[in-house]
Amino acid sequence: MSCLATILIAARDAGSTIERAVESACAQGDYPILLIDDFSSDDTVLLACAVAGRRLQVVRPGVHKTVGITRQAGLMALDTPYGVWLDADDQLLPGRLDGMIEALEYSPADIVSDGAELFDGPTGEYRQPLPIPNFLLNRNPVARLFERNYLPAPGAIGFRTDFAKRIGYDPELNGAEDYDFLLRAIGANARVCFLESSGYRLYAYPQSLSRKIENQWQMTGIALSKHSYQDVRNLYNQAGYDDRIASWGLVSMAMYRSDYRAALEFIAQAEQIIVDPSAVLEPDGPMPYPEGWRAAFFKATALLLLNRPKEAHPIFEFLMDGPPSAVVCNNFGVTKWKTGDQDGAERLFEQSIQLFPGYFDAQINLESATPNRITTHPLRTGPARMDYSSASKRISRSRPC
Repeated sequence: MSCLATILIAARDAGSTIERAVESACAQGDYPILLIDDFSSDDTVLLACAVAGRRLQVVRPGVHKTVGITRQAGLMALDTPYGVWLDADDQLLPGRLDGMIEALEYSPADIVSDGAELFDGPTGEYRQPLPIPNFLLNRNPVARLFERNYLPAPGAIGFRTDFAKRIGYDPELNGAEDYDFLLRAIGANARVCFLESSGYRLYAYPQSLSRKIENQWQMTGIALSKHSYQDVRNLYNQAGYDDRIASWGLVSMAMYRSDYRAALEFIAQAEQIIVDPSAVLEPDGPMPYPEGWRAAFFKATALLLLNRPKEAHPIFEFLMDGPPSAVVCNNFGVTKWKTGDQDGAERLFEQSIQLFPGYFDAQINLESATPNRITTHPLRTGPARMDYSSASKRISRSRPC
């Protein structure tokens, strides 16, 4: 079994964490380890070699430029039937590789993903479990990933090498390259297998590339822009979802692409097939909000991002009459500020933080002379890495206007 899979680790200046990562790779069994060293200036390679010895092969990309180039260099150097990614600051939990190989060997899966455990990087303290969401299980193609990246560790997948090499990593992406790979794989009819077990220990560091929210937003938008809305709608239909769920998925996708006019069109389509505005379409789904609330929130937010605050204002007023919502208060606060009510805006930012202590966007808006942090999506209701930073601030997907 040891010749079936290789553990790939992409690293740059990871001297403080690489030993932990490599030790967890060695503990998986007698599997080869491939370190893709992105021109480290510290002792990353020496430390990794000291732990793994002859099991470790080191390669370098042709140039230090993007994470996409680094991952592609590792993928092209792979010569085993399967590969499993491990970030240089994370850990594999015992038995993970065997479980992924079993899934790849005895199912038609091209890609395997599993749950994770979230730890604080600087302190090493356990934070929360990050399971695969139930609404993703037993559904192929995995169209829901086009509306949001719901995987706890998208960069730590297992895969069939021949399939992965056909997809490849985009050398232009310095962030979200793992998400882009998954989307293009799904578009190419990849079969994805989700393991309900947790096989990965993920450490959150405030300085990591995935914490650079504006860069991640830009890279995510590029990844999603490679796919037409109609192709994605077809994927939803192939997976057995009805038009309502598909329309909401396209709304979310358009918002991430900063394509707010398209988002308004998809909202209008969704509104035409809403039967009961008070009904929750998917109580166990990613957005368990009433249909009418969801339509109003996305419509008002899209109008605000199109710099049409006067049109957004009455919709946010309507939402304020409903259940208290931190994200509505924050976005309505930006609307108030843009329409000249600075005192009202400040009160709304304060109310938002009271409803959701540590809410990053509202806190920035409250402290800013020109508040413009607009949260594009309702806050997640399930556990997610994006809900956490070591500074105890919960990070939402936001977009400055």
